[in-house]
Order: sequence, then structure tokens, then C-alpha cells
Amino acid sequence: MLVESPNMLIVFPIWNIISGWILLGALREGSLTEENVGDENVRFGQVASNTIIISCVFFFCYIFLKLNWAATFSICLVWVTTLNGSINQVSMKERIKNNQV
Repeated sequence: MLVESPNMLIVFPIWNIISGWILLGALREGSLTEENVGDENVRFGQVASNTIIISCVFFFCYIFLKLNWAATFSICLVWVTTLNGSINQVSMKERIKNNQV
């Protein structure tokens, strides 16, 4: 499975495995609870834009780059968990700055 992937793409599955172990450790330790998980309301524009972006990432990786499912899934997970959260934090800061919250 991983032999078929280009060498640089191995970073994405490894990153997801490490993130999973960290979350599992935090859950077992008791430091990850319902209070630690954000559940703020999001706007329709955020949901729509994130859905479009993750669909584009998926189709680009799977159809155009012809990556296997593990690499494609891992890249999509990295987008959703890491990059998407950073972009949403920046947009939230802008909304707070403009008193739109």
C-alpha cells in the first residue's frame, strides 16, 4: 500500500497516525473532555467553502494525481484537522475585529 505512494507523501499517513496516538493518549489521561472540544456555531458560508475545498483536494489527489486511497484520505484528513482549523481561526479573528460575531 505505502510502497505505491511517492516517498514524500508518506508524511501524511505518518502525521495522522501520530495525531491519533496523541489524541488517544489525551483521552486516556483525561485531559481531552467535552469541554476541550469547540462546538461554536459556524456559518453556512464556512460549511459550503470547506466542502468545496475538501472535494477539490480529494478529486485532485485521487483523480488527477492518481494517489492510492490511503494517501488521498490522509491528505484530506490533514486538511480538515490542521489547515482548515488555522484558516477558520483567522476568519474568526477577522469577524471579532469587525464586530460581526
